[in-house]
Amino acid sequence: MIFTIRKTVIKILETTKQFSRRINWHAVFVVFFNTGIRRNELRYLTWEDIDFEEKVIYIRPKQITQNEKFRVKNRRPRLIPILPEVETALRSLQKRSDRWVFTNSRGKTFSNDIIRQQFRKICKAACLPIKKLHQTRHSWTSIAYEKGVPEPAIQAAGGWADAKTMRRYNHCGQNKEFVIDAFKKNFSIGKENK
Repeated sequence: MIFTIRKTVIKILETTKQFSRRINWHAVFVVFFNTGIRRNELRYLTWEDIDFEEKVIYIRPKQITQNEKFRVKNRRPRLIPILPEVETALRSLQKRSDRWVFTNSRGKTFSNDIIRQQFRKICKAACLPIKKLHQTRHSWTSIAYEKGVPEPAIQAAGGWADAKTMRRYNHCGQNKEFVIDAFKKNFSIGKENK
C-alpha cells in the first residue's frame, strides 16, 4: 500500500523524531512528504534555492564539485511551494554548511544511500512494511489529488514532463475512503451536486 493515508504519513513523521539526534531526519522527511522532491534534488538543495520571502524552493542545475554537476530531471528547472510545515522544518535545521541545506553531521552533503537506509529504519521502527524512498513522491502526488490540487499544478511542482507519467504516481483509487467520499460528494442521479 502506498502512503496515501495521511495517518500513515503522520506515523512515519512522528517516528522520525526518534531518529533526529545528530541529523534532523524529521525535517528531511517533512520535506519529502510535503514537496514531492526527488532524492538528489533534496541532497543538492542549497540555501540559495530557498526563498522564504516568496515561499518557494527552486529546483535548478548547479555545480556540485569541480567535476560533478547536478542536472534537473527533464532539464526543466521548477519551483515548489513552501507550505507552512516545510517552512517550519527548513527553519529548524542547524546550519552546518553555508551552501547545503541538508547535510551530515560534518556539514557535507548526504551520501547517495544514507537517506534510503534511514527511511528503511524509520519504516521498521514505525512497524510498517519497509517501503522504497521514492514512494514518498507517490504519496505526495496521491495526497495532492485527494486534496483537489489541479493536475497542472501537481505536474509543475513535481517536475513531470507530461501528465501521463504523473498520473502513474496517483494511487487515489487504491484508497477506499477516498473513492467512497469522492462519489458521495460528487455523484448523484436526479439531484444537483452541491
